[in-house]
Amino acid sequence: MSSDPVSIHPQNFRLDRVRMAPMDPPITKASLSQIDVEAIVNNLEFRHDLSLDPEVPLVSRYCKHRGPSEKAMSRAYWQAFTQELAFYTKHSPQLSSLMPSITPPPLGSGFILPRMQGRVARMLFMLRDILLSLVPETECDMIHTIFDVDFLMQQLEAKVCDIQGLVDWTANLLRSCFSPCQDYRISEMVNLIRRALLKDDVQGLVDGIKHLFFILRLIKLDLTNSYVRQLKSLIIDDTVYFEQQWFLEGIRDGVSVADAWEWYHSAFQNSPRESVIGDSHLMVFLAAAVKLVVRNEAVFPSTFELDIGRLRSLQEKCQDLLLQDVCLEACQRLLRYLGFTSTLQNDVYKDLRCCVMSLHTADEWPALSEIALEIVRAAYKVLKFVLLPSQEHLTMITIFLYNTLAIKTDLDCNLRHALFRDLLSFVCDEVRSTSRLTILQMHNRYQSKTTLPEIRSGEHTLNQRRHGIFEVGQHLAHILSLHWNIWAPIFYLQALDNSRLPDIVSTGKPTLERRKSV
Repeated sequence: MSSDPVSIHPQNFRLDRVRMAPMDPPITKASLSQIDVEAIVNNLEFRHDLSLDPEVPLVSRYCKHRGPSEKAMSRAYWQAFTQELAFYTKHSPQLSSLMPSITPPPLGSGFILPRMQGRVARMLFMLRDILLSLVPETECDMIHTIFDVDFLMQQLEAKVCDIQGLVDWTANLLRSCFSPCQDYRISEMVNLIRRALLKDDVQGLVDGIKHLFFILRLIKLDLTNSYVRQLKSLIIDDTVYFEQQWFLEGIRDGVSVADAWEWYHSAFQNSPRESVIGDSHLMVFLAAAVKLVVRNEAVFPSTFELDIGRLRSLQEKCQDLLLQDVCLEACQRLLRYLGFTSTLQNDVYKDLRCCVMSLHTADEWPALSEIALEIVRAAYKVLKFVLLPSQEHLTMITIFLYNTLAIKTDLDCNLRHALFRDLLSFVCDEVRSTSRLTILQMHNRYQSKTTLPEIRSGEHTLNQRRHGIFEVGQHLAHILSLHWNIWAPIFYLQALDNSRLPDIVSTGKPTLERRKSV
């Protein structure tokens, strides 16, 4: 947080640093408005995440992150502020003389001071405005009295401003009005400024002020998070209407979703004739969406923009399931090669799955040779072999894995199709079972900790696979149910009923945009 130490000697004053730097601190009432309750509640991405995620997302995730230019401007401001504050103290041998018990020294060349009070005064104004926006109305009159900026500036120029007293009063105000979760930071801020005053340390005083603004931002985040938790049910219940109005407005403004219509129209035209009955539109949509996940497609229709991160995560889980199926098939083939003809116990599949998944890092899968080693070990364990894995068996399994996973053989297609079939069946059942629920009821249902019964030792190996299908299927069903409720009435059904792309979505920009909330 600290910048370069600033001497209070006039020769060290950097005029260019003061002239070019921003006049206002990085944290102001205006900058904190982006985390106001109203702004967050009207944030499209936040409302969508709130409806799908098990925990209330933190408001800080939806704040505009500072880029390099904003960080550079912040550093420039505090450097200029430090220079200006140093000018207020250059006539005093010690900053501790800024206590009211000290007789005001002569101003000397005080003609400089009135021209140097810009940022210091504006900082006090900003601090006062932030406090007024946070505290209860009963405290506002006292804040206006204490933070009389004109009077404080006169005291500061006359060297009679009780800085420590002002800081202590502000700290007590924050402790009394807000939860104690920030008390330790408030104490750190008070101690930082107290040490700076005693040591005649201008830079330390500025660091303490920066810490105070940081605390105020954290308090604002805490308040907004608290309000959002209280409003959670109301926000979720209104999700469909809110998002429909948002997207319709975006489409009218020129945002194009033509690619989504082409994707859905193509899926509907290519669907089996016997499926085009009853809730055919929904079933075609579910099949097309599940196929995007299982086939690990790189591009999603633009209507899925808010869910791309979740769908990518489900794609990775499906790839994990496919790899586990391939490993089980490889183990069975090796066992048959070695003369084993019995049915594998569930514990074998479970152990093999755990061993293979333990090799998976956050960045990438391990080498095929490492996976082959675990498969050969699992096969040897079934046969009660105590030998080291032979190079012949390792080579055979490595080649099998390469041919299946890298070259995409018929086995890979068959396993992928089987996963698609099982996952689609589960998702369809889930979506049908929640079709009469409200969005809030659906959220509560999917966020309850529902789990499959534990599989008893000795059951068929494929039963263990149901756990993976269940985990992916529940999450995917929730995403697709919400998506269909939002987009079907305003887009998918209308497009097919007209048998052509509606004029409202036929032109415009290629993707949905994150537009600022009003």
